Amino acid sequence: MIQNFYILGSNQERPISDRTIFADGSSDTSFLVGIDLELSHWSGSKTPSEYKADTSTEICMKFIKSTKDKLGMYDLAMNNHLDVDGILSVFTLIHSEIALKYSTTIIEAATIGDFWGFGSDEAFILFQGLTLFYNDLVNKKEDIRKIYSLSFEEIKKLLTSLKGTFEGIHEGVSVIKRSLKMIQHNEIKRIQYHQR
Repeated sequence: MIQNFYILGSNQERPISDRTIFADGSSDTSFLVGIDLELSHWSGSKTPSEYKADTSTEICMKFIKSTKDKLGMYDLAMNNHLDVDGILSVFTLIHSEIALKYSTTIIEAATIGDFWGFGSDEAFILFQGLTLFYNDLVNKKEDIRKIYSLSFEEIKKLLTSLKGTFEGIHEGVSVIKRSLKMIQHNEIKRIQYHQR
């Protein structure tokens, strides 16, 4: 588990770090080759090949699963933007024990967030609840680091009780499930616009 985190763009002072993990997004000019580590699915990242995956959250999960003894070498996790995959990436590094316990749900929620993929009911609840939660904080003009910090606590609630701060989480999941069922039963026709 990493003890501290920082989000670029925060009004709070960036902590001093001996070894930093840049999770999701891209590293900045402070990145020290051979000392710091980048764990990101962004194009051109310096992520070691053994950790590569579709989302940065899954990359971070692979890292903590394979290097539990090395995680303590790093003293700061950093990110440069606000989205579900970014929050879950940093959460995985900061709260690694709970992240490992709920790894499948967390990875699926990150996939829903970045690629509109599908996952378990628990993953949809985590995605929907987290999105509603952090969007509310954005609307209240909270500092980005505080949004991350408060979101970590909301993630724990969503993982352990499947209930978050906002009503409507389960209603939103029901809408998604109804839409999926309609697609599966050919009630909605898919149109391919191009190969991608």
